[in-house]
Amino acid sequence: MAGQPITLVYLVNGNSINMKKLLIIIMVLTMSINLHAQQFAGVSFGMPYDKCKIILDRRFNDGVESEQLEKGFLIYTAVNFAGMYFDSAYFGFKQTTVGRCLFSANFTCAMGNPNKEADLRLAHKWLNALYKKYLAKKPNYHPVKKSEDYFIMYDEEDYPQIKCGITKNDGEINLFIKYGPVEIAGEDDDI
Repeated sequence: MAGQPITLVYLVNGNSINMKKLLIIIMVLTMSINLHAQQFAGVSFGMPYDKCKIILDRRFNDGVESEQLEKGFLIYTAVNFAGMYFDSAYFGFKQTTVGRCLFSANFTCAMGNPNKEADLRLAHKWLNALYKKYLAKKPNYHPVKKSEDYFIMYDEEDYPQIKCGITKNDGEINLFIKYGPVEIAGEDDDI
């Protein structure tokens, strides 16, 4: 039958699936495996909201179930991470076909007044300590120090995964660590 499109159909557990659905499943599984390689605070990119909440409640809320305002993100205050105290930790989730999956995390710590030289020196001291710690713990990442106030670490595929820096605004110095955001296959994504 010339000119007729060919549809490949596979049987999986007695059910048929077409080639496009099979490719989407393979793509999501491959992305999931790659995303889970980047782990921090006991969670990794692509993990579902409910699983992340259990792990992060255990880590940042003394094992007590936290009250969260909505399922698009998890927020914790007064957390210890990377050997230092942070005022807040924010974990962002993206809705996908399989549920809400982790795609970003931000840790922030107020370090004082940018007009005070001692506060600025302390912020730089902590940023440099974080830089050295990440160099030692992430040997497969490529660090790029953009300035005295900011550095980025790239993974093997040259995708910026970790950003650390100092912001100076509204009369305050903040130290931050950001993971992601990473792309997660979503419901409206197409091949």
